[in-house]
Amino acid sequence: MTIRKTFQWMLLLLLLAVVGGGGYTWWMWHRSDILLREMILAKIKGKAPGWDITIDRTHYDWQRRVLIQGVQLKVKGKSEAIISIPEMIVTIDRDALVDRQEVLIHKIQIQQPTINLARHPDGTWNFQQLPPLPKSKSSKGAAPEIEIQQAVVHVLLQHGKGIKTGKITLDNANFKIVPSGKQQFVIQGLTHVNQAGNLEIEGEWNSVKKSWSLHGHMKDVTSNGELSSLALGVAPDLRERLSQANAALQKKLSPSSTRNPLLRRNVELASDESFVKNLALPVVSTSVVSKDAFATIGIEATVDVEFRIAKWSSQQEPDFAIHVDVKKGEISNPILPFPLRNLQGSFDWDNEKIVLKKLTATNEQTKLSLIGQAKRTSDSILSRYDLTITNMQFGNRLRTRIPQPMWKLYDSLQPTGFADVRCSFLSDTSGKWSVQNFLLEAKGLEVRPVQFPYPVTQIVGTARQLSGKRDLELSFTGYAGSRPVNVSGYVKNVGREAEIGYNLRVKKLPVDEALLSACKPAARKTLEALKFQGEIDDVRMAFYRPPGLKEKLQSRLVVQITNGSINYDKFPYPINKISGRILFDSSKKVWDFRNLVGYHNSTKIGLTGTFGKRDIKDPGALQLTILVQGGHFDRALERALPEPIQKGWNIVSPKGDLDFRTEIEWVPGQKVHVTLPEATMSKGSILLRSFPYALENVTAKFRYENDRLEILAFDATHDETKVSVIGFVECPHNKRGDWRVRLKEIYVNHMRPDRTLRRALPEDLQKAVESLNPQGKMSLVGMVEFRGTGQPNEPVTAAWDLEFLLPKNELTTGVALSNVKGHLFLRGTFDGSRVKLAGKIDLNQATFLDYTLYDIRGPFRLIGKQLIVGSREALMRTKRTRKQKSISPRDRITAHFSRGIVTLDAAAVLSEETPYRLKATISRGSLKRFAKLYLPKMKKINGVINGWIDLHGRGSETAKMSGRGQV
Repeated sequence: MTIRKTFQWMLLLLLLAVVGGGGYTWWMWHRSDILLREMILAKIKGKAPGWDITIDRTHYDWQRRVLIQGVQLKVKGKSEAIISIPEMIVTIDRDALVDRQEVLIHKIQIQQPTINLARHPDGTWNFQQLPPLPKSKSSKGAAPEIEIQQAVVHVLLQHGKGIKTGKITLDNANFKIVPSGKQQFVIQGLTHVNQAGNLEIEGEWNSVKKSWSLHGHMKDVTSNGELSSLALGVAPDLRERLSQANAALQKKLSPSSTRNPLLRRNVELASDESFVKNLALPVVSTSVVSKDAFATIGIEATVDVEFRIAKWSSQQEPDFAIHVDVKKGEISNPILPFPLRNLQGSFDWDNEKIVLKKLTATNEQTKLSLIGQAKRTSDSILSRYDLTITNMQFGNRLRTRIPQPMWKLYDSLQPTGFADVRCSFLSDTSGKWSVQNFLLEAKGLEVRPVQFPYPVTQIVGTARQLSGKRDLELSFTGYAGSRPVNVSGYVKNVGREAEIGYNLRVKKLPVDEALLSACKPAARKTLEALKFQGEIDDVRMAFYRPPGLKEKLQSRLVVQITNGSINYDKFPYPINKISGRILFDSSKKVWDFRNLVGYHNSTKIGLTGTFGKRDIKDPGALQLTILVQGGHFDRALERALPEPIQKGWNIVSPKGDLDFRTEIEWVPGQKVHVTLPEATMSKGSILLRSFPYALENVTAKFRYENDRLEILAFDATHDETKVSVIGFVECPHNKRGDWRVRLKEIYVNHMRPDRTLRRALPEDLQKAVESLNPQGKMSLVGMVEFRGTGQPNEPVTAAWDLEFLLPKNELTTGVALSNVKGHLFLRGTFDGSRVKLAGKIDLNQATFLDYTLYDIRGPFRLIGKQLIVGSREALMRTKRTRKQKSISPRDRITAHFSRGIVTLDAAAVLSEETPYRLKATISRGSLKRFAKLYLPKMKKINGVINGWIDLHGRGSETAKMSGRGQV
């Protein structure tokens, strides 16, 4: 059975099944109500065999009206009625009935009918289960007027698959179908659709041509989503599409290639068979919104709807036109960054196109405007919509609503603030969508580039799409603090594989908390440790993302400094007027301090270095080289040096000029490592605390590493004395504060043992020198070492191994020696209280009591205040016996005198009076030689000289000397 026939016969049979097409005779007027009812049912059975139709009562009131009550139509075997009519009144032409026994119906009134329509999940309707009707013959006579009063229509739309059944109710429906000509009718009606409001309709119907038209309107329809089940019920696949679209938009917003489902050719508005069905569907289509769909979409609006639907032939597709005025609305959907309120505008929809006429909405200061159209062609739909957003607010919520391909660019900038956006959305013949004419105009935006999140505020400028391309051109200006910033760049092939590049430049940027906060934690900690201050002359940042799916945004930073300062807390040597460049490359994760130049007072200082991290967990490592030219030994430098060097500083008290290179290595959280690979001292002076003998005109080269100062070269003077030294200073980092100075190679020329030198010696050694009372210039070579601690009660100790070169000096060894020439070797120690010294005499000559001795050799030693020259045992012997072991000449002082052998042994106590004792012997001397040298007037003297002498005394005065001897 076709839908057309079903509706036609439902109306004909239920309204007046008894009269259909023939005349009835006069005798019906005299039949009873029961007979009338039976005749009607019999006639229905003939017209609609197999239909389950019941009538409770019929009555003819002799006022040309037939009253039919309790009419019900059911599918056999079903309990629920498809149509229930409590009462219907059929008005007939009484004159025609009396005169010609012909029943002509003038009017049919159907009062309070209830129609229950149900569409099953397979798309069939409940009334389609009725048996088909046989083909009918045309009825004679004019068509009656039909009036339906207070009808209620229930529509159940069953979808299956767990989807909730849709329910639509049309209540208080009043319709008139009035004949306007042969087989032509005028339709008028008013009904209430669910909670949407009243629907007024009017139209025309030609039953012969099978053409019709219908016009209707609804005013002030307010909905927050109770009615869309109707649209979803008519096209259940629309529900699935809407759900999928909403889920997709939740996931990402990207141009869709899906064609507009609202403009499909197979619009299900009418069929070729039945006006009634065609009438029903337009009423359904005016139900604008739905609770389970628009509640998800989040649309709530008040609208006026006007529609026109016409079908001019059975073969033609119905023409339709819908006009909707949105007077007040709101959209609250998670795909939007914020709710849109004050939704206003209008759109027109017909068979060929949809035209959107400036739909507008607002959210606080944000305003949205959308115009455009979608036009149907022979095989596709071409669409264009122009979107304008004024004062669009940027922030985290907007980020999740923009197309996913733009996320990386958005995240790299972290924008906040407002901008205007204009763009067009176009679809081509293949249904593929594209964005054209995109233009973003910033209006006071703020960005924090993720690679270097320094806030750039008050941004104005544009991001403009290049014509015919998926490329953007970026041009913005803003402020970093109070300094202007310029940003320019591009985005090529906008999408997940986009290539992105943009540059940022700012001049005269202050180093403040905002700049430090933009640095990564490790870099900030380094800058704070450096105590960098001042103003950065020029900052250039370049950001680049290569094309490709998995490429990351890279950045390069170039900072030009012209007047900065640092005072690194790990090397607190203030450096001012710094100029140079600082570079950063995110791909290498390295900060590069390149060719920085600064000054400490008038001292020129160069700085180079790097700070880099291998990965996120790596705390980073700072490597800094400080090159000082024309520096000075001052208190600032002393405080900057590592603690061990400061100890050495206190030991030697340096002054003068200094050039040096410092290498600093530091890992945050660890101890700083400072080295001086090279340093040069000039025009300097030092005064060793443990040996206060001032040295002037110092030039030196040294280096420092691992608590050890290496003296590579050292030259200085003291008056006429010239000193050269190679050695080291060690100051290990411990609680005792130990230090050690070792001059492993010391060369002293033209040294005069004056009072200054003597006062510099340890007390016991000073007394020994005072007793020896050396006079005249001398030289020495050898080693000297000093040790001490930072403890005030612990003395300084010393050790030495020296060789003195005596060109022609005077000494006092109990007796005065003059014209002393040769070498004197000293090796000893000082433990803070007593000197231990062991030496060796190797003199070419010396004069004693006007007698000159040659090749003087032998040992001497000093223990405390006791000086022993030669053999102590020899001094103690009074007589030599055969049992006594002979004393080796190597243990005694020996010399040549008058071609004989002289031995000398002496001892002295170094004190104010210096008591001493001396024994000397001569054997096998030449008297002739002696006379020639010392007794030139005596001639012809010859013989051998043997003798001895034993002297003792105090001090150097001969008056205090006594003794005995024999020659």
